Amino acid sequence: MLYTLADKQRNVDKVLIIKHAGAKVSSEIKQIAQVFGQAKERLDGFAKDDGSLNFKMSHLPTMEQKARAAIESTTTKDLLFSSGNAFELRLLLTQVEALNYGSHLANQLADMEGNMKRKEFLTQFAKQCEQHHKQVVELLGSL
Repeated sequence: MLYTLADKQRNVDKVLIIKHAGAKVSSEIKQIAQVFGQAKERLDGFAKDDGSLNFKMSHLPTMEQKARAAIESTTTKDLLFSSGNAFELRLLLTQVEALNYGSHLANQLADMEGNMKRKEFLTQFAKQCEQHHKQVVELLGSL
C-alpha cells in the first residue's frame, strides 16, 4: 500500500502543468512529489535487493479497491474542473490525506520491519510526511 501511494503521489505535481497554483502551493506540491518519488525509488531498490518483497500485489478486498478507485476518479475530476482558491484548497486537502496516511503507514511498517536499513528508511519517510503535512496545514490556513 505504501508503494502504491508513493507511485501515485510522485506525480502529484503533474497537475500543475495544466492548472495554476500560487508559488507557495506549487513549491510545496513539487517538494511532496519529490519526497514520494524518492520513496518509490528506495522501495524499488529494496525489492531489487530482496526478491521476497512484492509491492505490486494488493491485499485489499475488492470492495475497498473499487471504493479507492472511485475516490481517486472523483478527486481527479474535482481538481481538473476547479480553479483559483478552490483548486488550491482541493489540491492541498488531497495532500493532507496522503501525507497523513503515508506517515502512519510508514510508522506501522517500521515497527514491524526487521531489516534495519528498511526500518530506518520507513522512519525517515514517516518524518518527512509529517513535516510536509504540517506545511500543507499551514498553507491551508493562509488560503
